[in-house]
Amino acid sequence: MGPAGSVYRPAEKGGSAMRIPLNAVSIFITVTVGALLGMLLGGGFGLAAGCIGPDLFKHLLPWEEFEPVGVATVLGAAAGVVCGAALAIFAIFVEACAQWLTARKAGHDAPAGERRDVGER
Repeated sequence: MGPAGSVYRPAEKGGSAMRIPLNAVSIFITVTVGALLGMLLGGGFGLAAGCIGPDLFKHLLPWEEFEPVGVATVLGAAAGVVCGAALAIFAIFVEACAQWLTARKAGHDAPAGERRDVGER
C-alpha cells in the first residue's frame, strides 16, 4: 500500500509509471497548470492566426473597428483555458479510474483470509 491507502504498482509490474495523487491540492494545481498551459498555447495559436489571416476575423466579428490580431489572441487564450482545464480534468478522471480498478483488483487477488472490501480500511 502506498501513501493515503492507495495501491502503487511499479511500471515493471504493469502499473503506471506516473501517478497523480488525488488530494484537493494536487487536483487544484493540476487543473490550474493545465488551464495556464492551454491559455499560452491558445493565445500563441490565436496570435499566429491573427497575423496570418487578419481578414478572416473581419468577416467573423460584427464590430467595425478592432485589432484582428488582438481579438484572435484573446479568443485563442480563452478557448485554450477551457480546453486545457478540460484536458486536465479528464487526466484526473482517468487516474481516479485507474486507481480504483487497481485497488479493486488488489482486493480480489488477496488470499481468502485477507480479502477485504474496497471501502473497508
